Amino acid sequence: MVETSQQSSQNADHKHDVGTLIKSCRPYSLPNNENQGMSSNSTFQSYLVHCSPNGCLDVVLSCANDGEDHWQPLFKDGFADQIAENPRLKTRFFKCLCIDDIQPHAHEILHGFLATISRNNSQGFLSSSSLADKTHPANHVFSRAAYHTPTGRLALGLLQILIEAGLKGDLLKELALRRHLDVKVACGHGNQGFLGLLFKDLLPIPRKLLVHLVSNAKHGPSVVAKLIQDGIVSLDAFCEPEVVNHADESVRSLLWALKARAGHGSNRLG
Repeated sequence: MVETSQQSSQNADHKHDVGTLIKSCRPYSLPNNENQGMSSNSTFQSYLVHCSPNGCLDVVLSCANDGEDHWQPLFKDGFADQIAENPRLKTRFFKCLCIDDIQPHAHEILHGFLATISRNNSQGFLSSSSLADKTHPANHVFSRAAYHTPTGRLALGLLQILIEAGLKGDLLKELALRRHLDVKVACGHGNQGFLGLLFKDLLPIPRKLLVHLVSNAKHGPSVVAKLIQDGIVSLDAFCEPEVVNHADESVRSLLWALKARAGHGSNRLG
């Protein structure tokens, strides 16, 4: 029992020492090679990236909590690509960063990750086949962002970063159609931020998604009015028969009034 306790203490001390070294990026001598001391922080970081990837990931995830920037030199020394190319590291990275519990400082780290990984890894990460995998973090971020909650607002920032990194056009459309029930949830929460961000980069907008908006009795009128007012979705798009025929009466009345005001005539829609 005493031996087990000592071993546990040694492991804890070792983990603390490694974490301290990574975070401080101090010059360090390689074990069993005293004549090759680390002459620069960069060399030391490169050593850690290749020899202690799990330790480096611990530091990155710790930074997502405390807001420190120790992850930056690690990413620049190739750790971002190592995460992208190692399935286990990548799963843990995104699971802790933006799937299980979205961290308060995840935005800067995700942005840094996407900006630092190589072109090939970047294209692979945001490819159609990769996004089709239900475990891809974009699916979780999209789903979380639909909720008008503190966690949802954090996720919305992550979704914006993914869109800026290349999640646009057909890629975003495919994701939105697969996650169309999340769009319905967003409308149910009156989540204007999510809907505005999504539809701004989603042209042409699939009718299936617009139907979720116009069919909502509680928030449909305000959501539709705001999207039209901001110029994100056109009035004509909402007035197409395939869309307006599914509209709640309150939304139909709104669209009818807007068309009349715009000089399109006063005939009832549908």
